[in-house]
Amino acid sequence: RERIGSVLAQVPRLGQSLFQDQARSMVFVDVSPDGKRIVFQSSRSGNEDIWVKDLSTGGLTQLTRDGALDENPVFSPTGDAIVFVSDRTGNKEIFSMAPDGSNQTRLTQDPGEDLSPHWSPDGRKIIFSRKDAENWDLFAMDRDGHNTVRLTTHPAAEFGPYWSPDGKWIYFLSDRHFES
Repeated sequence: RERIGSVLAQVPRLGQSLFQDQARSMVFVDVSPDGKRIVFQSSRSGNEDIWVKDLSTGGLTQLTRDGALDENPVFSPTGDAIVFVSDRTGNKEIFSMAPDGSNQTRLTQDPGEDLSPHWSPDGRKIIFSRKDAENWDLFAMDRDGHNTVRLTTHPAAEFGPYWSPDGKWIYFLSDRHFES
């Protein structure tokens, strides 16, 4: 369970807090596949940056330091990369980096806003939401940012995509109206 500003995360089956932070906001928490680290967005540096906490040592490391809004970090299924959103180029784009913060690479280059990146279960693709003109649609790309494909073209907004664990389905939020 997550509480912004007081308890970053709690492990329900163990019932213990991972750590406390009374003064700083923390959002977009993700756990590494091996369960040894958490990555999150925090304003503890005075700017919205990406941080990682090693749960065995308690070590806390700031991964981004560019003065821009860096948000929504997500570990790859193997833990070898983190995707995140940043507005360091003037609008929100998707970037990737190594788990230690090195090799920060811009993956998307579009005049629209790119948000909500999520890895495919095999780690080969990234799905995300993009705002083109006045609408949000879903896109997928290779993990290196190549071969971007539009997945939806509905006039309603689609956002917050996730792959099913078997990779056969994509779940997302939409403001579509359905008649029963």
